[in-house]
Amino acid sequence: MNLLTLTLTLALSIPTALASCTPGSVYCGSTLTAQGNWKEDIIKAIKQSGRVSTDPDLEQIANSFFKCEDGASISFVDYCYEGCGPVVGGEGDVCENSY
Repeated sequence: MNLLTLTLTLALSIPTALASCTPGSVYCGSTLTAQGNWKEDIIKAIKQSGRVSTDPDLEQIANSFFKCEDGASISFVDYCYEGCGPVVGGEGDVCENSY
């Protein structure tokens, strides 16, 4: 493998390594943004849900709830009207009062 091929391979693998989740788990947008490079995926998932037609603001991102599909992609589950955060004394996140 030459140096150029190695460099390109490493460069292409970095975004995937930064954005990973546990398949089947649910996460708040605030957790995903703190874990890595999820902002574009979050915006795309929220827009695909039909909840907003423009880019969501920071509060909408933080308080949205997502399901990890395959370790590298997410889908929008719901908006958490009373907040979204970690489960106290447990693993994962919880959506407060979703409608």
